[in-house]
Amino acid sequence: GTAAGTVMLKDIRPGSLSSSASQLMHWKGVIYFTANDGTNGSELWVTDGTVAGTFMRLDINPGSNSSSPAYFTPMNGKLYFRANNGTTGTELWVTDGTVAGTALVADLNPGTNSSSPVNLTACNGKLVFAATSGSGTEPHVSDGTAVGTMMLKDVYPGTSGSFPSDFTCSGDYVYFDANDGTQNTGTGRELWRTD
Repeated sequence: GTAAGTVMLKDIRPGSLSSSASQLMHWKGVIYFTANDGTNGSELWVTDGTVAGTFMRLDINPGSNSSSPAYFTPMNGKLYFRANNGTTGTELWVTDGTVAGTALVADLNPGTNSSSPVNLTACNGKLVFAATSGSGTEPHVSDGTAVGTMMLKDVYPGTSGSFPSDFTCSGDYVYFDANDGTQNTGTGRELWRTD
């Protein structure tokens, strides 16, 4: 909170280029974030607030390619996020804080195609988010298992997608806005909810 106490913690990418540290999330006493050290691409990093304790946790997309972890969201003692391992596209991932416990949850859009999960929101022990799994971008849900990760509803039937956003947990419901494709008949983007 002071000028003297405001310092660069670590030059993750030495020299004039940026590590572009972003997506910071405090979880289990440390900060998880995305950064590029110039060698491994944008990958999963962690810091405990010390130079020695600031390091790449896992190179999810091995080599110089980026996995670009994003949308870190805690749920049921684990941290969920999206990442691209280079073989399954950008999909839902989870970590328990260890390298061994960091894994792909589900390949919603099979193969190298990405489901591109966004707006991850934890509510009542489940994760709700927008993703593409063959029917455009629609609301999805996950209980943290592959079998329990699926599209909730094809709000805009077909491949156009309802593009749900602004997921907000309140009581027993998650509220969001979406377009069911009937804007020409007066609905358009409206308020929705899911249990």
